[in-house]
Amino acid sequence: MKKLFILLSLFLILGCETICPSLYVYRDLKEKNTETLILYVACSDGPNFAPTKPGCDLPKLKDSMAEVFRLAEITISKDVSQSPPYIIYLETSILYFRASGGTEGSSYVRAEQVARQFFEVQKSSGGSSMPDARFYLAYLTSAHASFQLLYVPEELTAERKPDLVLAEGAGVAALPDIQAERKMRLVDALLVLENIIKQIP
Repeated sequence: MKKLFILLSLFLILGCETICPSLYVYRDLKEKNTETLILYVACSDGPNFAPTKPGCDLPKLKDSMAEVFRLAEITISKDVSQSPPYIIYLETSILYFRASGGTEGSSYVRAEQVARQFFEVQKSSGGSSMPDARFYLAYLTSAHASFQLLYVPEELTAERKPDLVLAEGAGVAALPDIQAERKMRLVDALLVLENIIKQIP
């Protein structure tokens, strides 16, 4: 009986070495995400981002967002199948584009990469978060393509076009499952994608 107890204890210890850190990181991610949202609201004036608003601490907001990205990346790397870390990362990316003025190309690249990974994971597993994955792929690919059109149009090549077509198709497929304000954002993203795709030979 004593040997059985020791063996079970060992299993629990070994299991916690791999599972517990993930749980702790995810807990920290949720807490940091809540903090980020509070900081973002303090810098908002209705739907507009207002960095000069009294009480807005933009450096602290950006630091908090960077920590959300870091923790989300760790959580995703430990379990690619879980949807919440992807959604937190991608929603924070959308807020980050507003807070940073939308001029940091690397943030657009990484957001699209994470959205594509989320989409592929949901597609391969038949996951219940497929509508969200389709929405983020369309929206963030549209955001990245808009950045490219404005700042690096030479990147909108024939090799880039299939990515935009895939995102457009995902967005169209998501429309029946997306509601209210998000649907308006998705429609706008689809219009942008359609326009940019037409400009690529």
